[in-house]
Amino acid sequence: MIASLKGYGRIARTLLAALGALLVLGIIGSLLMGVHARHAVQDQIVHQAQTITDSSLTLAFTPADLTGPASAERASQLTAQIQSIVIDPSDFESVTLYSPEGTILYSTAASRIGTQLPGEKDSIKEALRGVPLTSEFDGTLSVKLPLRFRSGVGGPAVVELTHPDAPIASAAGPWRTNALFLFALLVLLAVAVFGVARLLAVVSETTDARMETRPVMIPQPVRTAAPHPGLREEGEARRRAEERAHAAEERLSLLQGQYRKTLEELQSFQQLDRETRSTATPDARIEERALRAEGQVHELELQLRTVTQERERLASQLQETIQEAMRVVDDDEQDLRLREAELEAIGLNAELDVTKEQLDATRRELASMRASATTTSHGQEELDAANVEMLQIRDALTNAESQLAGAQRELADAHTELRALRNEEQRAAMLEDELRAAKAELESGRASHRADLVEREAELEEKVRATREEFQRQLEEIEASYRSQLEQRETELRGRIADAETTANAAAHDLQGVREDVTAARAEAASREQQLLEAHNEIARIRGELKGHTAEVKERTAAVGQARKEADEMRRSLTALQEDLARADGTIEQMRTELEAERLRNAETEDVTMKADRDRASQQARAEKLVRQLEDAVAENAELNRRLQDFEARRQLELADDQGRAQIDQLLQVTQERLAGQTEKLIAAEDRVKELETDLITARNRLEVIEGDLRMHQMSDALRETREQETADAVALDEQDAVVEVPVEDRRGTTPFMRELSLDAKKSVAKINGITQLLKHKKDQKDQAQLIKQLTGHARRLDNLVADIADAERLASGSIKLNIRRTDMESLVNRVVEEAMADSDHDIR
Repeated sequence: MIASLKGYGRIARTLLAALGALLVLGIIGSLLMGVHARHAVQDQIVHQAQTITDSSLTLAFTPADLTGPASAERASQLTAQIQSIVIDPSDFESVTLYSPEGTILYSTAASRIGTQLPGEKDSIKEALRGVPLTSEFDGTLSVKLPLRFRSGVGGPAVVELTHPDAPIASAAGPWRTNALFLFALLVLLAVAVFGVARLLAVVSETTDARMETRPVMIPQPVRTAAPHPGLREEGEARRRAEERAHAAEERLSLLQGQYRKTLEELQSFQQLDRETRSTATPDARIEERALRAEGQVHELELQLRTVTQERERLASQLQETIQEAMRVVDDDEQDLRLREAELEAIGLNAELDVTKEQLDATRRELASMRASATTTSHGQEELDAANVEMLQIRDALTNAESQLAGAQRELADAHTELRALRNEEQRAAMLEDELRAAKAELESGRASHRADLVEREAELEEKVRATREEFQRQLEEIEASYRSQLEQRETELRGRIADAETTANAAAHDLQGVREDVTAARAEAASREQQLLEAHNEIARIRGELKGHTAEVKERTAAVGQARKEADEMRRSLTALQEDLARADGTIEQMRTELEAERLRNAETEDVTMKADRDRASQQARAEKLVRQLEDAVAENAELNRRLQDFEARRQLELADDQGRAQIDQLLQVTQERLAGQTEKLIAAEDRVKELETDLITARNRLEVIEGDLRMHQMSDALRETREQETADAVALDEQDAVVEVPVEDRRGTTPFMRELSLDAKKSVAKINGITQLLKHKKDQKDQAQLIKQLTGHARRLDNLVADIADAERLASGSIKLNIRRTDMESLVNRVVEEAMADSDHDIR
């Protein structure tokens, strides 16, 4: 039995040692995870500072700010810009700019500007190598980063941003609390180990004492060999019997005390068992008490066995003592003592029987408690799962807070992008104004000889200007509405985040209070178990609240995503507006193309007229040369516009660079001078074109007179040939009056004049068909109007050709009726020339 107790003790010590090792590992892991959480938050702050330095501070600072300490006016400007793009959207509190020599070039604290800090040279040199340096002092985390412009200009400099270290300190809070909780469990485990060791020591001491008392009682049966003992032997036997009776009484009282204690623990354990069955909430203390009660039951069983053996041995010894006393002396006093000893032995036997019955009941209750302990073990697992779930919920809340912080940073970046877009739009408007002024100058130069085109371009320019103003107004309205919506959403999100943080903090405080209540309830007696139940109910309620908060955080995340979508839609609308502006520019370019096409058609018309008169060949060559010069001038203007756009892009990269501004202004001045030179060239070219057009009109007039004469001669020749043919046919008929009539072929349709009219009619019909097919695919109203105008001209020409063919038929048949009337030869010649110029491939004969 002693060996089994020692085995149980060894197993218990092993299990407790393993549990203690696990708790120690948990404490170390919690501390390491806390350190990891601190480093993760610190790395996140460093990454945010690096992003702000690369994207925002490079726009605020200029290369000129790196040459020396900032003046008071420049410092106030930088402070206002940094306040709007760095401090307000983020958690950073101050920004400081250092030179490589340790001089403070700029700081949000104006009193520090110009201060020399030689001790910072080493850290500044280390930061210039590209390694971010962090340091904590007085509740503030400072981050030093190199400042480099994207264009590569400017000298070396280091920016220092300060951030409160509250997020870093609070990052390790949950893990530190977990480590303290595990340490408290380790302390309780050490107390339990000490209690088990003490209990085993007490059991071993009682067993050793019991083993020591047995050898004294073994020699007593020798007294039966003496047939006639004396008074000394009788007294000695009575004394030993009294000692054994006292020892039995002491052991009995000890067993009764242990039995009462065991009954009390069993009753409390039964009450706890009933409570755990009703609440299904496990407790490590209950399991410990169950194990302790089981060990005590085993110990009582061992003690009961030893007491039973001792009782049997005492009963036999008492029986022998009574027999010896009956044989030795028949004294009344001795008889009374023996009777009292016999009554005490009977009482002891009765108490031992009652103890056996109670021990059996205790065993049955222990079996039921073991069954319930299995249920409590499941409850313990559920409680551990609940604790893990609460830790996961806390991590989820932390992640949600980080996501919300990221959303705030993204909103700040969106504000920055909107400001940059607004600046770009202002610059585009300025460039558009300049370009509009240049266009107006060019159009005023062309207005001398292109009045109709100037009017059309002026109308289109007014439409484009109205469209741009409308777009600008709509853009400003959209920006104002989006800005108000974003500010409203931002305020709502901030309010919700503040409410969520306060609720989360309250829940964390409540959870901490519940944990303290649970720890106190575990340390207190069994009468405080009801408070533990109330604390578990409170935990369930808080868990429900945490689930509600998690759902609310998800909703807020969805709201942030919606805000991002709205920002993306705003960007797309801005892009659409820019595309509309590009389309308006394309419309202007299309007008230019139409003008060039008109010029090309004029050039082709001039080429057709040059075929009739070789004298105009040199003039046409000069006109083509001037047209090429005009095209070169237009190409140079396009190249200058492209260079202006390139310079504007470079200007966006170096907004505040005075030297860059001077270069850009110089380039703009040179560009304007070149534009002025090109305008003068265009004016000179247009003057020469005007002169050539005057010469061309004179040549056309001469050509029209010549063509009228040619047409008259052709028509007279055709009439003479027709009359000669008719006379010849009449003579042949008179000579062959007796001969059978033979059908004569009508060759009037084969004259050159009729062939020319038929060919012109076919060409007009083919062109009408082609224009009709083009109308199916042209959707632009301008193109359709131009095609309809051409179609009307060709239809009118076809009508005239049909009328001419009918007149020619009547003229050939001799049934034409001549009407004498006055005709304006000038208008007739102009109409003939207009019809002849309807297409470039028309051949005038």
